[in-house]
Amino acid sequence: MKRTKRDAQDEAKRIRELFLSPREDYSPSDAARLTDNDPAELERLIAKGHLEARTLYLLAKPAVLRLALDQWPLETIFRALGTDAKEILPPLLRLERLDLKVPGYVIRVIEYAAEQEGKTVSNLLRQLLHDYAVSVRMRTSDDMDEEMPDVMEAMFYPDKPPR
Repeated sequence: MKRTKRDAQDEAKRIRELFLSPREDYSPSDAARLTDNDPAELERLIAKGHLEARTLYLLAKPAVLRLALDQWPLETIFRALGTDAKEILPPLLRLERLDLKVPGYVIRVIEYAAEQEGKTVSNLLRQLLHDYAVSVRMRTSDDMDEEMPDVMEAMFYPDKPPR
């Protein structure tokens, strides 16, 4: 289905509400409405312990912000927040360009995987690279935590880095 200008405006409004005027707690139905998720699915995730909740009926703010970060590409979030983004998001969460050369088959496989997962190539690669960065952190946590606190802040946003 083609997105309309109204859809984009509504999306931007919800993103701004979540990041600029966050509440400490959200009901699953409010979290679902704000992040384009199914309330029943959120309740199942809470019940299974896969989504941080204060109770079965209240999601904590970091959990809802994580849902938003999973739902929308960072480009969309930064565009919606405009100049306010630099005030509320960690500086190293801002997008930077990475230019690389890889064999053609790798590109085709990544394009195929992105299509299968309903993501853009950029978003799929961003998630894979994030997962890799987290795995590096797991292997070198003491050194990395001390040497690059700004990296840790961006890597674990909206949560505080683990200690």
